[in-house]
Amino acid sequence: MQNKIALMIWTVVFLLLPFVVSAGPIRLAPLPMLDEATSIRQFLPFAHYLSDITGKQVDLVYHQNYKVLLDEFMHDNIDLAYLGPLPFVLLMRENPDFVPLVRFVDADGASTYTCSLVAFDRDILNGNFTSTTPVALTQPYSTCGYLLTEHLLNRQSFSLKNTPFYYAGHHSECALNVIRGKATVAGLKTSIAQQYRHLGLQLIEESEPLPGFLLVANPRTLTAEVIEQIRSSLLSLDPRHNPDDATLTAAWGKNIRYGTIPVQVDDYQHIETQLNQIKIPGVNQ
Repeated sequence: MQNKIALMIWTVVFLLLPFVVSAGPIRLAPLPMLDEATSIRQFLPFAHYLSDITGKQVDLVYHQNYKVLLDEFMHDNIDLAYLGPLPFVLLMRENPDFVPLVRFVDADGASTYTCSLVAFDRDILNGNFTSTTPVALTQPYSTCGYLLTEHLLNRQSFSLKNTPFYYAGHHSECALNVIRGKATVAGLKTSIAQQYRHLGLQLIEESEPLPGFLLVANPRTLTAEVIEQIRSSLLSLDPRHNPDDATLTAAWGKNIRYGTIPVQVDDYQHIETQLNQIKIPGVNQ
């Protein structure tokens, strides 16, 4: 009799487990492209909006390291994440059940971006680049980090395999390390590099357009209803053409305030191709 009661209790617990997991606050993790204070400032109004439309508290979770963020996502300690193309592709390789919700557009309505090599000397790859030239990278799991920097260097017949490099962290730190003289060349997102051009930073090589950043949901911790609610609400906003929507999103970070488009997973095949050609040290591919 006791065994039957115990079995019934565990059956009830098992059936209720998905609801228990999703009963707490929604945990939103932005990709750490910027420092913690800036990331929180840009994503907190967005978190408030998500709370309003779902009726659930939304907490920001900041992880400075890309890999830690992905690991926490895989271990169900994150419900929503703002990811770039490489982290998204690596996540989906591990578990294709994660749900891409929307892809963000910029002020012009474009949903792509580029990575660039930067330096003070625009002609450094034409003769001054040597095996002792230090290269500053963002993070191993950053799209503009080892993967795209190696791709861009390969175009110029160079490689990180025989060039000293190190990980500086945020994209802005890569730019600043060149300015400070700690690196001769750096790889980072073009839009961030352009913020430092007034200090003499030169864009010396730029990648082809890459599929943009996106919001990804964890279906193990969020119900299908909440996932669809977030997706449909974000897709219905049109800040670029609707003044009311523009007012609503004005306080959001500039990378997420201009609207969204549906995600086409095939658009990220280019990253898959790069991963098949370039092995990132220390990254499980």
